[in-house]
Amino acid sequence: MSTALVIIDPQNCFMDVSGAPLPVSGATSDMKRLASFMLANQHLIKYVYMTVDTHSRDHISHANRWVNAVGEHPAPFTIITYEAMLDGDWQAAKPQDHAWQLEYLRRLKRPHIIWPVHGQRGSWEWSIQDDIRSALVHMTVDFMIVEKGMHPDTEQFGAFGAEVPYPGAPETDINRDLIRAINQHDRVIFAGEASSHCVMDSVNQFLDHIPATDASKVVVFTDCMSPVAQAPGGPDFPAQAEAWFATLRQRGVTVTTSTEYALVTQ
Repeated sequence: MSTALVIIDPQNCFMDVSGAPLPVSGATSDMKRLASFMLANQHLIKYVYMTVDTHSRDHISHANRWVNAVGEHPAPFTIITYEAMLDGDWQAAKPQDHAWQLEYLRRLKRPHIIWPVHGQRGSWEWSIQDDIRSALVHMTVDFMIVEKGMHPDTEQFGAFGAEVPYPGAPETDINRDLIRAINQHDRVIFAGEASSHCVMDSVNQFLDHIPATDASKVVVFTDCMSPVAQAPGGPDFPAQAEAWFATLRQRGVTVTTSTEYALVTQ
């Protein structure tokens, strides 16, 4: 049996450690558990696919792309809606971006949240968490690193495509080739950060573009991912993650923990 492990954004920027710009509570422990699983089952893992969240400083999810009516940039975790932009509460920092950012908000299916600047290529916070990096070094396994989120004009939580594809930028469309490559394996395990955002979207995109019968090969490790905390006045991300786990079970996905799940050869 061929097993693929898909690790979503195991980067320092999401770890709950000092200096991380966007810490997810529990993330460091998640990665330690995942690294232990990887080392214990390295002889059975055929391929590791690992995404790396990568943004320019002027990314649409960062504050410097937006200003309020008096020219102030939004604070981290501010929610900007289509209606608020129509009313003039928020606008694009650069007039030439106004039309797209308004259309972007109109087409979004979730609230647009301003994140602290993160995913800066080459920085410490962009780098892979130590336990995961060490595990990969000690494993004899094929792996692929997939950078995501590089296009500055659209958010990309999921590994396989942006929230809103940008016109004329095929790299923001669904990456069907990557989905097909991963789905060639007999078993596909997902882990990483965060369960409420990048892991959720990655798994959903994958399931939406494979045959429904293949959902039974998908495994999600709940002890190797954690949700973004609820921001004041914002969505309850932990509750959304729990509801998502229930939805996955209904679709035939195995939702379990790394300690409860044992790989077996077949």
